Amino acid sequence: MGRMNPFFSTTQQLYSTAQTYNANYETFGESHWNAINTTFNPAYAMIKGGYEATTGFGVSPNNLGQDLSVRQRIGSGVESVLGAVGTFGIAFGVPEVMGGGGAVSVGAIENTSTALSTFRYTSEGETFFHYAYAENIANFRNGLRPGAFATTVEKLSGKEAQNGLALPAGRPIPNAVYKIYPQPGTLIKGNPVAEPLFGRPGGLPEYQFPLGTGPGTVSEPTLIQ
Repeated sequence: MGRMNPFFSTTQQLYSTAQTYNANYETFGESHWNAINTTFNPAYAMIKGGYEATTGFGVSPNNLGQDLSVRQRIGSGVESVLGAVGTFGIAFGVPEVMGGGGAVSVGAIENTSTALSTFRYTSEGETFFHYAYAENIANFRNGLRPGAFATTVEKLSGKEAQNGLALPAGRPIPNAVYKIYPQPGTLIKGNPVAEPLFGRPGGLPEYQFPLGTGPGTVSEPTLIQ
């Protein structure tokens, strides 16, 4: 059997990674920040893969909302294990691949966008606010979708929300706010603030729900100016 061309193998891997990145970019709010995090963060792979393997519910861009087959769940389980290896390898220090004794410190990790400390579970009584459109109320019947965002800042105007949360360009100013009441133990990621995007300054507290929030966790919309 012939040996695989290493150039072809590398090119194929890069193409596959690019496809995953583009899918994550579309799925998670058209944000390069979140596309990078969901494509390359081993902690996210560990959590997402474990969720898919145990529940059989797809939350990846290529299977979002689907009931997974046994084979797909096994694949998600493998992804979770690999993500766990990467996560704990980073957290506790890994020797450099090409020799040498260097290791990555936990302190260095906590200063990056893939910081392990940004993932946590919600506590009893936490409330968040999602600025959107009253006419889209039907989209929230099953809770926030996987990858959606919210903030802890209440009583923003539509323009303040648009600028402070760096909402995507080309969309109208939000005309409503939805209160989010996640169940205790809901997975959440703090950024901790919205980064500047789409020509908007950002800067307000921002939280992402990688797996969504589930039915019954989103209020009726309240109109805002």
